[in-house]
Amino acid sequence: MREIDEVVARSREVEDEILSHPHVVRVGVGYRERAGAKTDELVIRVYLEKKLPLDEVPEELRIPTEWNGIPTDVIEASPATLTDVKDFKERPVPCGLEISLVTANTALYCGTSGCFVRKKGGTDVYLLTAAHVLKVPDHRMMDGIVYQARPFGWINRVATTTATHFGGTVDAGIAKMDSDVGHRNYVWKIGNLVGTGSPVLGGTVRKHGRTTDYTVGTVTAISVSMTLNGTEFRSLVEITPDPGYAKFADEGDSGSPLVNGGNEIVGIVMAKDDDFAYACRIDNVFQTLNLELADLPTQ
Repeated sequence: MREIDEVVARSREVEDEILSHPHVVRVGVGYRERAGAKTDELVIRVYLEKKLPLDEVPEELRIPTEWNGIPTDVIEASPATLTDVKDFKERPVPCGLEISLVTANTALYCGTSGCFVRKKGGTDVYLLTAAHVLKVPDHRMMDGIVYQARPFGWINRVATTTATHFGGTVDAGIAKMDSDVGHRNYVWKIGNLVGTGSPVLGGTVRKHGRTTDYTVGTVTAISVSMTLNGTEFRSLVEITPDPGYAKFADEGDSGSPLVNGGNEIVGIVMAKDDDFAYACRIDNVFQTLNLELADLPTQ
């Protein structure tokens, strides 16, 4: 673990320099891959939109074999996009199912319920999800009312948007639960949450989301930095889908709880590209928004 922390620290010292390099779309820390297989060598993973043979790349545009004393591994990957969000209603409201809001032009915008939280020292219960689900970039929301699953008059309303944070280490927001709507920190098809944890490089994680349902993946990079919708993010987690899953997350899965094998929530899913999914760490979310998990269900 000390070695990972050292590599992350050195990567952060030069991440701005790496991201300023032409054609680099993001950077993170992970294990080197050879012929599609993971090795045990820790590297700075540098992601390019197009990976060309070395002899076709001008010398001044080549990615150095190491940065700040840490070896690099160049990976071809498309730019990431925010995951946008079937129509299944459940009460009490659980984690990992569709939620929706209405924009000012009456369009429906959907995402996924993450988990249920309280402000530290408080008693009110809030639904936690991705910030861009509650406050859509470049759109004005109608009234901030959250529905599960979709609006049907006022019948399916469950919460009202309270606060969002989009940028830095966090894409997350909270909506205060209506007093007459039940909730439970149970992740659909996964089970009861038992607490919070930290993502582990090489560790197995799971999620349930509105679009791709239940998926399993592996944490293949940490301390990932990138720009989304013109906003800079850092300290994100990269997830690669395990064999048998075409994607770990897709449009509509934003806000999904990222859960480890011990049923601890370790992150909130927020973005994806053609190969990977990305999540913000739950510890950064809780620290930024001053939150803690609401009551946990008994097993």
